Amino acid sequence: MLALSASVTHKTANDIMEKLHFRKGRLIQSSFQRENIICKLIRSENKSRDLLYYLDPSPKSALIYVRSRAKSQELAGRLSDEGFAAAYYHAGLSLQEKKRRKLV
Repeated sequence: MLALSASVTHKTANDIMEKLHFRKGRLIQSSFQRENIICKLIRSENKSRDLLYYLDPSPKSALIYVRSRAKSQELAGRLSDEGFAAAYYHAGLSLQEKKRRKLV
């Protein structure tokens, strides 16, 4: 599991690690520019097609950010239909659902 933040206090980082059940000493603080992380911003006329193109050859994990809760649910469903192990997460999930997903 990976948690990223552009800027976070030490106290908040510890709280996040505790909630996500990270092991002690697993905090890495560095620049976003890392050779093992790829960030792509792509203009697209057909986002669904292009997303499948970029995900298909990769057996690794991916985080996909969208602008709305509804879009996150829709996209997770579409990816699942295409055979990907996909799940959505957003602030509107109930505490019970977060616990079920072990995100609290």
